[in-house]
Amino acid sequence: MNPPAWLKPLAWAALVWNLLGVIAFVMQLLITPEMISQLPEAQQAAYRDIPLWSTAAFAIAVFAASFASILLLAKKALARELFLISFIAVLVQ
Repeated sequence: MNPPAWLKPLAWAALVWNLLGVIAFVMQLLITPEMISQLPEAQQAAYRDIPLWSTAAFAIAVFAASFASILLLAKKALARELFLISFIAVLVQ
């Protein structure tokens, strides 16, 4: 059975969206203490207080979803499980 016609554009959109998530994750990792010190106090506290488990869940969510999007474009069944792992990581986060 052939996949529906809307699946490929949706998979491409999902890939772009999830790669933007990867970029956001990398940007969060690269923010320096000097950059944080220039933010308002409430935002400084938010960056300082991010627990390690939340950062790990963020990484799992965006990387699993990005890889799942690639697998979806390649029509691989493993995409489903990776999207589920990503979804669970989002809920944990």
